[in-house]
Amino acid sequence: MNSSPSMQKKAAVLAIAVGLSGFGLMGFLGQTDGYTDALFEPDYTILQAPDDGPLAEAGFQPGDSVVTVEGIPVVDLGMYSRWPRSLARAPGESLTMTVEREGELVSGEVVFGEQPSSVRKMQFGFLVVLLCFLWAGVWAFLAIPSVHSARLLAIGLAAGFSIPGPSLGAWDGIADHINVGAEVLWLLLLLRFFLFFPKPKKIAQAHLSTLVIYAPWVAYLGCLVVELIYHPRFYHSFGGFLGLVMLFYMISAI
Repeated sequence: MNSSPSMQKKAAVLAIAVGLSGFGLMGFLGQTDGYTDALFEPDYTILQAPDDGPLAEAGFQPGDSVVTVEGIPVVDLGMYSRWPRSLARAPGESLTMTVEREGELVSGEVVFGEQPSSVRKMQFGFLVVLLCFLWAGVWAFLAIPSVHSARLLAIGLAAGFSIPGPSLGAWDGIADHINVGAEVLWLLLLLRFFLFFPKPKKIAQAHLSTLVIYAPWVAYLGCLVVELIYHPRFYHSFGGFLGLVMLFYMISAI
């Protein structure tokens, strides 16, 4: 068993946990953005526009290629999600969007609606799960000093850095990438924990297993770096790979 962590380490861990928790709660409670229920391809082509949704009501349809938003060319938009948060609108407010459809330009006013309660509940549930992992790791680190508790702390901190926070302006794209990278790391470390708890499995002692476990995450980090450098051409282009990596970690952990 490891010796008890020093007071400095305990204070640092508590400070980080409190900071991450507060950052996440600020992001959740301070969210006032409206909702459009639309999905876009990495090249800003409309993938989904429900018939009763704001985009369809504005005259847009799947297959339209977005050219400008509020007069800003899509190539100049920021990196957060499909749109920068500076272009987010409160329920009832609108923005002008221009798309290209069969060689012609079509413009319309997209009026944002209220977020469905189901979306809000899902966001709250995700926040609670991540906070539970964070503080369970902190508790284990402080109360039961051991190799396993250190691994639980690492899992908790990865979960904490996965929590979305409030808008950071020009830094939103980087914050979003940190959230996603930490979320994948959270699942990786969870898998790693099960390989060593309550005692190491044979596969955990093989060097090849370490390579197999960490290689997908390292590869995805490379994808995130490429997205940051070459936005908007590649932004969100690696979503399919992300889904496969997370599925691999979840199935392996189970």
